[in-house]
Amino acid sequence: MKSIMIYELSEMAGRYFTDQFILKAVWTADNKDPDQN
Repeated sequence: MKSIMIYELSEMAGRYFTDQFILKAVWTADNKDPDQN
């Protein structure tokens, strides 16, 4: 029972960090200098 909860928590954390990473990457790409495109 405990291992299932830990697995679900780690899955949720992984999803959260993945979303944050993607958002950061998209934001960085969107805010680059237009001259560099």
